Amino acid sequence: GRYEWSHRDLQNREENREKDIKKLMISAKEENARELEFMRYFSPDRKLREIGTCLAEKIYLTNMPFGHRSGFAAEFKGTLVADKDGEYTFAVDSTSNVLLFIDDEMVINWYGDRKANDDWSKNCKLKLSRGLHDFKLYYKRADRSQEAYIEAAWKKPGDKDFTVMSELDFAPGRRTSLTSFSDAAGHRYPLVKADRQISIFTGKKERLFWINCKSLNGLAPEWLIGDRKVAHGSPVSLFYKDDMKKEFGIKQEHAPVIVLTIPEYETSRKIHTPAKLDMKLWLPDFIYDDENLNSYLEIFSGLPAEVTCSLGVAGDKRSNPFENISGKYTISGTVNDPKKRFEPDSSLKFMVPLEGKAFKDGVTVNFDLEAGGIAFAKKTVRIVPLDAIFQLETDEDGFVDKNGSRIVPVLHRPGLDELRRWQLPALFMSSMFVPTKVLVVANDFGQNGDSFFSELEKQYKAAGMEVEFVEWKIGQPGINGLPDVMRTIRNSDAGAAVIIPPHLDPVSTPRRQRRLLSALIQLMRTNSDIKLIKLATPFPGNKDEESIANIKKISREYGIDILSLNSYVKQLCAGDEIEQKAEDNTFPLSHKAEIAEFIAGEKW
Repeated sequence: GRYEWSHRDLQNREENREKDIKKLMISAKEENARELEFMRYFSPDRKLREIGTCLAEKIYLTNMPFGHRSGFAAEFKGTLVADKDGEYTFAVDSTSNVLLFIDDEMVINWYGDRKANDDWSKNCKLKLSRGLHDFKLYYKRADRSQEAYIEAAWKKPGDKDFTVMSELDFAPGRRTSLTSFSDAAGHRYPLVKADRQISIFTGKKERLFWINCKSLNGLAPEWLIGDRKVAHGSPVSLFYKDDMKKEFGIKQEHAPVIVLTIPEYETSRKIHTPAKLDMKLWLPDFIYDDENLNSYLEIFSGLPAEVTCSLGVAGDKRSNPFENISGKYTISGTVNDPKKRFEPDSSLKFMVPLEGKAFKDGVTVNFDLEAGGIAFAKKTVRIVPLDAIFQLETDEDGFVDKNGSRIVPVLHRPGLDELRRWQLPALFMSSMFVPTKVLVVANDFGQNGDSFFSELEKQYKAAGMEVEFVEWKIGQPGINGLPDVMRTIRNSDAGAAVIIPPHLDPVSTPRRQRRLLSALIQLMRTNSDIKLIKLATPFPGNKDEESIANIKKISREYGIDILSLNSYVKQLCAGDEIEQKAEDNTFPLSHKAEIAEFIAGEKW
């Protein structure tokens, strides 16, 4: 028995020893395989897909540069310049596998997927002599869903903080430069620097090829693509479509045209960069013909590099307020840093003063934003007297016409002579004219068949009058409902009109409400059937004082009567009830019959 036990124990020991040796061999193989896994991507017999060879400060890798099923590795190498003897500290930050070699010695090996540290905790110290040193940095994304990101930095002897390595840290340390050149006939030519070649995409297959060009010796040439002049001066941004020949011409005064061909490779590439170069106009909803306001035009760029664009402004009048902002502008690109991807687009903003009296006859202005011969944005603005507008729509910016042009209605504020001419017939009408139909502009409350409008219609019928309703759009700024109200007012055959303004909602302002009511009154006075107008104070709300002050101001400006609805409802309702309704901006439905009787019973 002791012999059998000893024999089994010896067998187990031998088996365990073989297992341990096998594990050690596998472990050693795995350790070496990590480094070999990098190198096999760059073996001589492997077909490589190069993005390009260049001297660059930063290179951005997308998640899938060669296709959605491809893993990839990247090699960055150069000749590092150490300007003094001493101890240098190298650091990396990355989302995946990294190898760093200095003078063919591996100094950092960092494996696995991770989130970016946003610090330089992965580092090593190395003594270097003054001079040139080989630098190689390898990156391999292990997880295909992981964002590709790597950054390298170093700290020189005597430095307190790390500095991200740039092209200035690598040889050649000094560059030569050209100052001027001319041909045998004495024609001077511009020295052209062409860089930042980028592909930007306007759709899945629609690509623009973009290159920035600059004259380095102060000359201001003309830039041509084919036979077409696309820009003048320096710097410029040139854009090409895929089917266009990749060359451009330079024409200096009294000199022949020089044609330059753009290299086929790209020195910087960002996949699926949207071709975002646009402008936005910040205009008032309305403008009075006796006031001055400021408007703004903003150019913004979501492109990944600086771009030079031209803003063209053309009006149908000899002069327009926007013509002074036309010209050529250079706007910086977005921050091409993965850590700052949510920063807003770069923009330029211009203030343009608007003088109301200049628009009594209306003006149309066209805006064109171009860069390198490509039209990126077009907008049209029409500032037109309200009486000359027959159709309006709204979008997120304000009023537009059927062609998409931005409309700013010009309101007329009557003078004293006009008020006298209106008030005398109004006094005569109020004593002689009895309307048979009333147009009511208000908000409805309650359910169909048991609502404020249905009760108001019942009371008007009892008084022997027809009623036509047009409703504000509850919960939206007042201007969104104006096109519908405008069409109803123009087509109405009512002899009188009652306007009950909505509450001041969080989006509206007292000035917007005042302008909106002015527009309604002006529209009603263009309808020859509407002889009498009453403007009611709104139902009690949490901005009573501002609303009532607006109503009184409007009534004085246009010489119309006020219907004191606010005061009547406050007297009608109990104190606690009206406070709750005012806080909620809701209509007291329990008293709708009394309120409707008060409105319909008001004498004209």
